[in-house]
Amino acid sequence: MNTFRGFPDTTSPDPQAVQTHRGCPTGHLTRTGLLHRRQITGGSRRLRAFVIRSLSPLQSCGHDVTVDPSATTPRAPGPRPPLDPHSARLLLSAAKARAAILVEGWSDQAALEALARRRGRNLRAEGVVVVPIGGATNVQRFVQALGPNGLGVQLAGLCDVAELAHVRRGLARAGVAASTGTDIVAGADDGFYACDADLEDELIRALGTAAVERVLEAEGDLASFRRFQDQPAQRGRDLHAQLRRFLGTRAGRKVRYGALLVDALDLDRVPLALDLALARVRG
Repeated sequence: MNTFRGFPDTTSPDPQAVQTHRGCPTGHLTRTGLLHRRQITGGSRRLRAFVIRSLSPLQSCGHDVTVDPSATTPRAPGPRPPLDPHSARLLLSAAKARAAILVEGWSDQAALEALARRRGRNLRAEGVVVVPIGGATNVQRFVQALGPNGLGVQLAGLCDVAELAHVRRGLARAGVAASTGTDIVAGADDGFYACDADLEDELIRALGTAAVERVLEAEGDLASFRRFQDQPAQRGRDLHAQLRRFLGTRAGRKVRYGALLVDALDLDRVPLALDLALARVRG
């Protein structure tokens, strides 16, 4: 699908998105692959935007053509407000999802979805939705809304290692048996896995700094990175630390490079936590 800043290109619709199917609970897919906002009740604009992006390739509905331009305004790829638990529940219900991967932010979502594509998986066809929850402090609320005492879908998750203890406490408070394993990744029998220290740190380490710089160059960001390196606060820091900091210095960059760095990886060097989270929800 052609995209503009993360939204479907309304001048070149995806052939899949114009097909019609029966049983869509959220409204009509249109010839631009978008949804009429009056046909989504009880949801905020950020929910509509997320439904548009998440469901248009699902081919899950079956009616005619209507578009509300105000619901399709292009936006930068991030950061954006996360879904709240109620909106996430509406989204999963609309998608007829059987599983969800809870992640802290949009860059984690981008990385997992990119890895799934590279592994030959279609998460939407599998009924799996990756849900950014806005930080590990929200895990209890989302597990209560979506897990065994809520919507009842299978859950997995991805977090930073510094947040793992908080995630496990949240799982326990939500009525889910939390792992007590000491291995921060493989010991997570509750399905929630930790990146050490975070996603960007794992990806830079897996790729190597030289390869990350090649990705920056291909994206036209290497000159900006060189200027960043010359800032007083960055002088004396090692290249790995500079790259990790640079990825988070501009809105949208962290999200964009979450997918780009995964796309550049050799598949035998994928960080284990990402592969385990995807494997957890395999049908």
